[in-house]
Amino acid sequence: MQRIKIEIQRAANQFRGPCKEWIRNCVEEASGIPLLRSFQSKQEYVGSHDNISAAFFKEAAWFIDISYISYLTGYALALKGNTTWSVICIYYSNFYSANALLRFRFNSITRIKGQGIFEVSFKPNDFPTFKIRKCGPSQSHDYLWNFYYKLWKGIMGLNNLYNPIISPPASEYHFERNFRSRINYSPGEGFGEFKSIKKSNKWSPIGSPVIYQFNPTANELLKLEAYSVGRLRMALLIESEAIKNISSRSSFNLVIRQKIAERFSGGDSKLKKKFSELLFVEPQEILSS
Repeated sequence: MQRIKIEIQRAANQFRGPCKEWIRNCVEEASGIPLLRSFQSKQEYVGSHDNISAAFFKEAAWFIDISYISYLTGYALALKGNTTWSVICIYYSNFYSANALLRFRFNSITRIKGQGIFEVSFKPNDFPTFKIRKCGPSQSHDYLWNFYYKLWKGIMGLNNLYNPIISPPASEYHFERNFRSRINYSPGEGFGEFKSIKKSNKWSPIGSPVIYQFNPTANELLKLEAYSVGRLRMALLIESEAIKNISSRSSFNLVIRQKIAERFSGGDSKLKKKFSELLFVEPQEILSS
């Protein structure tokens, strides 16, 4: 069986239904680990908590929701000509989907208030024990992307459209973060917000339509959007496989997300249909035959 299919099945097998705890709660309540503030940087500790697996899925679903919202927010801002902030939202859609995809492979970068940033992971065969170590003095975005690239590097079984999006080549590492930093922090690197989108020809929102046109060699704006949509749909596929036998949970997520689509469409039925279509993913769209 192809590697990606194995990973999807492993994720599905670990889903144990909804729970109240987040990963940080499991860490704080876990048996077998010392006080978090006494952790030595990069030293690994082992803890145990019965809800650690469910907490990973709870957070993955949460990150899917806010990735979806961030993407639609970016789209809405682009239509209004607020291009720079649109790009920032699309970046965060990528960031949140990457967080979800990490959790579906039983790894996370978890911030615990007043304690710092931690790597938390577990192996299905070792459940309910998990490993935790404190991250060094760096930024959570750096850790997230480095962790993501490492974990998804060279994953087999994706088709030619999705492979460079889910598992980009090393030459593309940190494209998302670097592009966002240029737009957000470098003078002159933003966009002419008061120009017509059509006249400036610097942004092509999905209504043009860009959606589903995955082309990693396209200009930076289209590539950032392709990454955002591709990673969101990859996370949605894994989630749908994991919860397909738990109808109440699946229906709840879908109802909430469809309401989000309705809200962002502003009463435009075509736009609502386009936004809703993002939520439905078939394996053959992503996986190689």
